[in-house]
Amino acid sequence: MLFRSYLACAADPAVQRAATRCPPWTVRDLTAHLAATFHRFADQLGKASAGDLTAPFAPGDLSRENLRAVELFRGDPLQALRR
Repeated sequence: MLFRSYLACAADPAVQRAATRCPPWTVRDLTAHLAATFHRFADQLGKASAGDLTAPFAPGDLSRENLRAVELFRGDPLQALRR
């Protein structure tokens, strides 16, 4: 329910441009971050199932990885998050 509410609110172009409590991220950036995080998590689950337990990034690099993922994100973050 909360997930669907978030997607409905974030679909508004004016809301997508709104600032968040994570400056300088906008709601669109936050949505891209969530989509990238869920994609990374699914990828790690697949690798772990195949026996690959390699860490996705170095210890202490979570913030840097999050910024990188948002900067590199292409496409519609809402669509990606729905998937």
